[in-house]
Amino acid sequence: MKKKIAASPAAEAKKLFALGDYETALTKANKAIIAKDNVQVALFLKAASLDKLGNIEGAIEAFESYQSKYPDSPNNVGVLGTLAKLYQKKGDKKKAEFYKKAFSEKGGEIIGETFNQGVAAFKAGNYQAAADLFRKASKNTPNDPN
Repeated sequence: MKKKIAASPAAEAKKLFALGDYETALTKANKAIIAKDNVQVALFLKAASLDKLGNIEGAIEAFESYQSKYPDSPNNVGVLGTLAKLYQKKGDKKKAEFYKKAFSEKGGEIIGETFNQGVAAFKAGNYQAAADLFRKASKNTPNDPN
């Protein structure tokens, strides 16, 4: 007789997230966290699902929890960038700047920032610096519509 093997809630959450079923992915991620099944992945998927569902407060709480529990995770640069974005959406400029700075210090690049610096240089009449910044922005983010 074959023994039935239960599917891992964390693995199910990952598959569902990849399919765009964020609501069910969130449910499975929560089950994985409770069951202590691959908690690091489950917590990240919980945070990402909440973000995709537009639950800013929940996503912030989950991403900050992830960041504090797994400070050495390779995902942390992206987590810092996402936290900056979420706090900006929330309207908390102080926290957004805090996470934006941490994101940049960890090697993250804020898309559009170099372009915006180029615009500022152009408006200030520093055309050579503007051209250099626009070239850098184009090289760093070639698919950016700006």
